[in-house]
Amino acid sequence: MKIPPNKQPRAFTILELLVVIGVILILAALLFSGLQQAKKTAGSVQCVSNLHQIVAAWQLFGIDHNQRSLAISANLSIPDPKGVYVGWASQLRPYLGHQSDAILVCPAANQANTTGHYGSTTQPWLSNSWNNSRTFVSSYSFSGWWYSDFQTFDPWPPDAVLYPVYEYMNTYPVFSDGTWIDGGRSSLPVNFVTGNSWSMARHGKGVNMAYPDGSVRLITMGQLYSTVLLHPGDVINPSWIQQVPAEYQ
Repeated sequence: MKIPPNKQPRAFTILELLVVIGVILILAALLFSGLQQAKKTAGSVQCVSNLHQIVAAWQLFGIDHNQRSLAISANLSIPDPKGVYVGWASQLRPYLGHQSDAILVCPAANQANTTGHYGSTTQPWLSNSWNNSRTFVSSYSFSGWWYSDFQTFDPWPPDAVLYPVYEYMNTYPVFSDGTWIDGGRSSLPVNFVTGNSWSMARHGKGVNMAYPDGSVRLITMGQLYSTVLLHPGDVINPSWIQQVPAEYQ
């Protein structure tokens, strides 16, 4: 079709181009935001799956070891013939299968560790093997009150629990997102952005915690400092919640 000489196509004006570019940028921003949120959601789902598998491995360990839990002594002095650090995660490694390295790190904490030691909200913790032949990596933490030989090394608290204590199966957490091998609730004030032990906002307002019955719960920092008990002798101070910023409650 031939265009008559007096009917040449009209070019876009600067204003029209700016409007089109603006619409494209808005759509791109909305898409990027949606993708970021979807990525965070997928990472949180994977973290929950990791903790389910870790608790299942812990339960199998108990079955194979006369109903005993993991040993703190393995964290301190027991060498492994292959030179691997024998912490709680190494004790569970045979029960986690060939994907153990991936299972032991939350997707939200996959940035390279910059401290060479403790982790953070976005970084796993690092620990060398007993003969420094290997660096061990994980972003999850074991509750010290579930060590089978806890009282051998520290007589407090006197009611430290042993595996399995079935009346506690859905009462006290056994694993959590964490910044070190073992841990719990840190003393306030805490920077929840960078994190300290179990006190951090790795997943929105809090962390994922796994219980001996296999359940995994998202615990906000407000809940950690107001309602969540970590062991039979744990006591919540009513003033703690007042020190937790509203955005983490």
